[in-house]
Amino acid sequence: MSREAGSDEGEEDGQDVDVRSTPDPVVTTGGHVRELAKIIADPDAVKSLDETRSLQEATLSSNLLVRSEIDGAFKSCDSGIQKLDRRIGELESRELDRVEQLIGRLQGMVLARKRQPPGAGFRLPRQPFNEITQSRFSCLRIESYRSIDGLTLEAPGRINLIVGVNNAGKTSLLEAIYLLAHQNDERALLDAIRWRGRVEGDPPALWLVEQLPRTIRISGCFDRLPDNTTSVEFEVATEPEPDVEDQTSFLSKLAIESSYGARVQNTDVVFFGDRPRRTRFEGQHWLCRSAFTSPFSANRPETLARCNKESLEAGTKRQLIDFIRERVDPGLRNIELADRFNRFLVSHDDFEKAPDLATFGEGVRRVFEIGLLFADVRGGVLLVDEFENAIHTELLVEFTRLVQDLAVKLNVQVFLSTHSKEAIDAFVLNEHRPDDVVGYALNRTDGGVRAKRYDGNKLRKLHDAVDFDLRGVR
Repeated sequence: MSREAGSDEGEEDGQDVDVRSTPDPVVTTGGHVRELAKIIADPDAVKSLDETRSLQEATLSSNLLVRSEIDGAFKSCDSGIQKLDRRIGELESRELDRVEQLIGRLQGMVLARKRQPPGAGFRLPRQPFNEITQSRFSCLRIESYRSIDGLTLEAPGRINLIVGVNNAGKTSLLEAIYLLAHQNDERALLDAIRWRGRVEGDPPALWLVEQLPRTIRISGCFDRLPDNTTSVEFEVATEPEPDVEDQTSFLSKLAIESSYGARVQNTDVVFFGDRPRRTRFEGQHWLCRSAFTSPFSANRPETLARCNKESLEAGTKRQLIDFIRERVDPGLRNIELADRFNRFLVSHDDFEKAPDLATFGEGVRRVFEIGLLFADVRGGVLLVDEFENAIHTELLVEFTRLVQDLAVKLNVQVFLSTHSKEAIDAFVLNEHRPDDVVGYALNRTDGGVRAKRYDGNKLRKLHDAVDFDLRGVR
């Protein structure tokens, strides 16, 4: 699940790796021309465009656009206040309550800004180190995360099946990969904590601090580069350091250090009991785009809205709609983002008025959301917990083919956990790119969690010989 994050004056953007032998045009569409027009008067943005050849990164680096957005917000507020002022005598008590609430929110913004220490960084959407990736994770090691200690995944493939008994560490493994992909972005860990607690929004700081793992160490190799080693390390301290400005309300400090080759990034997060957390960081890059989806934690509406836009641009939205119509519901015509609440409405032969996607059951929704997420993590990693949940067994073979097609088309590496032999067999027996599939059987032993690896061709041979069940490997 992608989010906004912070920038850093010490970031060495010149070290970004450009894997293209011949530069591609930066401006190729009418939308690009309009975007360029917005930043052409900003020397810093033009310089970023020249250095990174990324129109998106240049736009995000434009302080001119930031100031313009802030100015536009103030103008909207001024206009709204003038309209209310003209109608002040007509406001009802509940509307006056809303005015007081807005005043309180504005005062809270001022107070929070005054309390924010200098140098905390300016939040911008993060970008991967390499906008174009040649390959994926070729090794992974979870040295310490929750109940996993010293687990190695050798030679992951494009599609990786993670199986094991309950409490074997399947979900923890997916979360660890998510953390490594997001490097020093502290919100990846906060996301994982909220998913586990099935908590929506921003939970109380005291509860959040109690859930923080004390030590996390994860490493691996990513992309086909001379120095492609990467790592991330989290440490939690419960005693305040001298530079903490409010030691009476101090709860905990989270320190993160990540690396990719020679590039090192750091983040310090201080949690307080009676005020927002303080975040300071050096570095603003992810290793790659990454998303985590689970049947037990809904994807945020704004995330799915962004995925919808990305899938339309990538041309995968129509492929997904055609799949659902041909394999699940022949009356379905389209699924469209409808309104400012980011709801999806379904055009259907049986309904005069388009109903909400939620009325079509969990199976359709899950297929749709998993399919949408691929476009949002192009060149990165998609992590799917309990893949088979809500999906009918008769649909699994065809859906696994679609998953493999999307992974190839958008250069996405998939790690998915499953309890289902039918789901495993669907990937093994669908006669579709068996070389892309790798299975890992997790087992908890006295020495910790260990994984046994089987490639797709071996899984197929074992299935044909003895109806092999990867879940039973010990």
